[in-house]
Amino acid sequence: MNIIPTINVKTKEEAELAIEKLKLIEPAWVQFDISDGRFSETVSWNNPKEAMEIISLILPNVLVEAHLMVQDQKTNACAWIDAGVGRVIVHSEALDGEMFGFINEYAKKHNAHVMVALSPDTNIEVINKFNGVNEVQVLAVHPGPSGQEFIPSMVEKIKELKKINPHFYIEVDGGMNKETIQLVRDVGVDGVAMGAYLSKSDDIVSSFKELF
Repeated sequence: MNIIPTINVKTKEEAELAIEKLKLIEPAWVQFDISDGRFSETVSWNNPKEAMEIISLILPNVLVEAHLMVQDQKTNACAWIDAGVGRVIVHSEALDGEMFGFINEYAKKHNAHVMVALSPDTNIEVINKFNGVNEVQVLAVHPGPSGQEFIPSMVEKIKELKKINPHFYIEVDGGMNKETIQLVRDVGVDGVAMGAYLSKSDDIVSSFKELF
């Protein structure tokens, strides 16, 4: 199971500090959380080119995904793909099947992946309108600030997604710690995005090791 530290910051300087901290654990993946204050309540730093430049200097071997909690999915997805991310996470609530198709084809041309995110209140049946989707993110908190509590009913949502397609790559994001990660590990998720548990840890190396 992939454990993916998230970077949810308001400035370039905060991004640099967050990435320097992650250098201590050298994760395989990192995630940038992007919020526009419209789709979600908070506003985060959103500069794909600079973000990837910082990553290439500090963590040159890491893979990057961008979680787009924004109204304009198309523009932001293409910008992050152009900057060189390995995966964009687009929200089902802010796009239709046609837009997903465009983003998916654009990503393929740039050797990137597209994951569709489902907010806690979104019915899993919506996934059927995204033709060709094979990666799904279950958001276990409401879009917005880091540090929210895990919503337990999302475990059942993961099980239902597995019934729809047992081959889905499923990532869980939100409210993850050493207790809640076990809940989703037990139902077979493939990746877990970790925010406050790691970013606010006084000993990130020990906190990271405890998750395995």
